[in-house]
Parts: sequence; C-alpha cells; structure tokens
Amino acid sequence: MEILRIAVRTALEREFGYINETRGAALESIGGVKEKRILTKTGRNFQWDDLSLPYLDFVECFATVNSGAGKKQCNIEPVQHWIAHL
Repeated sequence: MEILRIAVRTALEREFGYINETRGAALESIGGVKEKRILTKTGRNFQWDDLSLPYLDFVECFATVNSGAGKKQCNIEPVQHWIAHL
C-alpha cells in the first residue's frame, strides 16, 4: 500500500507542477496586476515539501459498496487515526 500512496503523491505533484507552469507563463491581467499566483517560487518541479504548510500527509483509506449482495465495506481507520493525532 505504500507504493500506492507514493504513486498518488507523485502524480499530484506532477499535476500541480503543470498548474504552476501554466500560471507562471500566464500573461498579465488587463488591470495591470503583475503578481502571478503560483504555488511555489522555487523554479524547479513542484514538490509538497516546497509549500509553507505546517503539515501535509497522505493517508490511504477506502470505501466500497458491493451492489450484488448488498455488502458494504469501509476502512477509514487510517483517517480516524490521522485526525486523532492532529
């Protein structure tokens, strides 16, 4: 499951990197505002560690519903554990 967590984190970093590049290359607004709204100003690919957040973590959990037999399965214990330690 650790591999999945890392894969999601990396995929999100890549997507936010695309957003950062797009915003950084955007033209100035017609109102003359020159401030570009980007997530980080490091000049390199986006990484979660570059954000000035106090804490960021990825928690894996799942919730599924099997419609055939009406069985429901839910595992939110990792989220509950994470919230309890905030």
